This record gives sequence, structure tokens and C-alpha cells, in this order.
Amino acid sequence: MAVEARFKVIERLEREHAEGESNVRITMEAAYNDGVGNTDWSKYTPVGDITMQVSNPEAAGYFTPGTIYRVVFSKMRE
Repeated sequence: MAVEARFKVIERLEREHAEGESNVRITMEAAYNDGVGNTDWSKYTPVGDITMQVSNPEAAGYFTPGTIYRVVFSKMRE
């Protein structure tokens, strides 16, 4: 079994560190009532926020503010 949720990127913040490295903080919130049929669907999905630190520039570039992403939660092991 897996559980699917839909999350929208609400913030993308590029951060520089003292060591000369950088990453991007991606903040997402549960997507609902966004005009693409999520209103009814969102009654049965997890809600909440996701915050990630992404250091791979190519991966960080995949996340765009305002875009909705499907997140699937599945167990790796018990």
C-alpha cells in the first residue's frame, strides 16, 4: 500500500554557506482547492508542510513556486 498526497511549492530560497557551498530550501504545503479538482480529493489525503534542503542544483531546479507535486509515501521496511 502507498499513500498519495499533493503539495504545492510556496517558497524556494537559495542559501549560501560560509564554507562556500550552497543549497536551496524548498517549502511546500498541502494542495487543496486550487482549481484542479483537489477540493474533494483533499478530504482524503494527508495535510501539512514539507521543508527540504536540496544541494544538487539540477534537483533544486526541478521545484518551481506555485507548482503542485504528487508525493507518494511507501514503506521501505517495517
